[in-house]
Amino acid sequence: MTEPNGSSDELDPVYEVLVDRLRALRPFPRPAFRGALRRHLVIVDPGYGPRPANLRTFVALWIVAGLLLLALGAVVAVGII
Repeated sequence: MTEPNGSSDELDPVYEVLVDRLRALRPFPRPAFRGALRRHLVIVDPGYGPRPANLRTFVALWIVAGLLLLALGAVVAVGII
Protein backbone atom coordinates (compact mmCIF):
# COMPACT_ATOMS: atom_id res chain seq x y z
CA MET A 1 0.00 0.00 0.00
CA THR A 2 1.27 3.46 -0.82
CA GLU A 3 2.30 5.48 2.17
CA PRO A 4 1.76 9.23 2.34
CA ASN A 5 4.67 11.12 0.85
CA GLY A 6 4.69 13.89 3.43
CA SER A 7 3.62 16.62 1.03
CA SER A 8 1.95 19.73 2.38
CA ASP A 9 -1.15 19.20 0.23
CA GLU A 10 -4.03 18.42 2.56
CA LEU A 11 -7.27 16.85 1.41
CA ASP A 12 -10.67 18.21 2.29
CA PRO A 13 -12.25 16.42 5.27
CA VAL A 14 -14.87 14.91 2.94
CA TYR A 15 -12.13 13.29 0.89
CA GLU A 16 -10.28 12.16 4.01
CA VAL A 17 -13.38 10.23 5.07
CA LEU A 18 -13.65 8.73 1.60
CA VAL A 19 -9.98 7.70 1.63
CA ASP A 20 -10.37 6.04 5.03
CA ARG A 21 -13.50 4.23 3.88
CA LEU A 22 -11.87 2.98 0.67
CA ARG A 23 -8.82 1.74 2.59
CA ALA A 24 -11.06 -0.14 5.03
CA LEU A 25 -13.05 -1.75 2.21
CA ARG A 26 -9.98 -2.71 0.16
CA PRO A 27 -10.18 -6.39 -0.74
CA PHE A 28 -7.38 -8.54 0.58
CA PRO A 29 -6.93 -12.20 -0.40
CA ARG A 30 -7.46 -14.81 2.26
CA PRO A 31 -4.37 -16.61 3.64
CA ALA A 32 -5.46 -19.90 2.03
CA PHE A 33 -5.52 -18.27 -1.40
CA ARG A 34 -2.18 -16.55 -0.86
CA GLY A 35 -0.63 -19.87 0.23
CA ALA A 36 -2.04 -21.72 -2.77
CA LEU A 37 -0.82 -18.96 -5.09
CA ARG A 38 2.67 -19.14 -3.60
CA ARG A 39 2.80 -22.91 -4.00
CA HIS A 40 1.64 -22.59 -7.61
CA LEU A 41 4.24 -19.94 -8.40
CA VAL A 42 7.00 -22.04 -6.83
CA ILE A 43 6.01 -24.97 -9.05
CA VAL A 44 5.76 -22.84 -12.21
CA ASP A 45 8.96 -20.88 -11.52
CA PRO A 46 11.73 -22.08 -13.82
CA GLY A 47 14.29 -21.41 -11.08
CA TYR A 48 16.95 -19.63 -13.05
CA GLY A 49 20.34 -20.46 -11.64
CA PRO A 50 23.39 -18.26 -11.38
CA ARG A 51 24.44 -16.22 -14.37
CA PRO A 52 27.09 -17.62 -16.69
CA ALA A 53 30.63 -16.52 -15.94
CA ASN A 54 31.10 -14.93 -19.39
CA LEU A 55 27.73 -13.16 -19.57
CA ARG A 56 29.29 -9.69 -19.70
CA THR A 57 31.49 -10.75 -22.63
CA PHE A 58 28.50 -12.06 -24.58
CA VAL A 59 26.49 -8.92 -23.90
CA ALA A 60 29.39 -6.70 -24.95
CA LEU A 61 29.83 -8.68 -28.17
CA TRP A 62 26.12 -8.38 -29.01
CA ILE A 63 26.24 -4.63 -28.36
CA VAL A 64 29.29 -4.23 -30.60
CA ALA A 65 27.65 -6.31 -33.33
CA GLY A 66 24.50 -4.18 -33.10
CA LEU A 67 26.50 -0.96 -33.29
CA LEU A 68 28.38 -2.26 -36.33
CA LEU A 69 25.10 -3.11 -38.06
CA LEU A 70 23.74 0.35 -37.24
CA ALA A 71 26.88 1.95 -38.65
CA LEU A 72 26.65 -0.18 -41.79
CA GLY A 73 22.99 0.81 -42.21
CA ALA A 74 23.89 4.48 -41.81
CA VAL A 75 26.65 4.18 -44.40
CA VAL A 76 24.29 2.49 -46.85
CA ALA A 77 21.58 5.09 -46.17
CA VAL A 78 23.98 7.97 -46.84
CA GLY A 79 25.04 6.28 -50.07
CA ILE A 80 28.75 5.81 -49.43
CA ILE A 81 28.46 2.12 -50.31
